[in-house]
Amino acid sequence: MNGDRWLLPGGHEGIEIGATRDTLRIAVIRPNWPFPAPPVTVVRSLCTKLPSRYLHGQVPEEDARW
Repeated sequence: MNGDRWLLPGGHEGIEIGATRDTLRIAVIRPNWPFPAPPVTVVRSLCTKLPSRYLHGQVPEEDARW
C-alpha cells in the first residue's frame, strides 16, 4: 500500500509509491538528505516490509483498508 516502508535487496530503505502484483515502485530514502531519491521499480519478492511507526512497530497487513 502506498506509504509503506520496505527494506530493499541492497540494504536501503524505501517508501512505496505504487505497486503491481510482482513489483514495487519505491522512492529510496537517502541518509542525511531531506528528500527521497527518484522512484525505482523493484521485484516485490526480493523486498521485506518494515514495521510501521503508526502501528506501534507492527508490520501492516497486505492491502489493509483503514
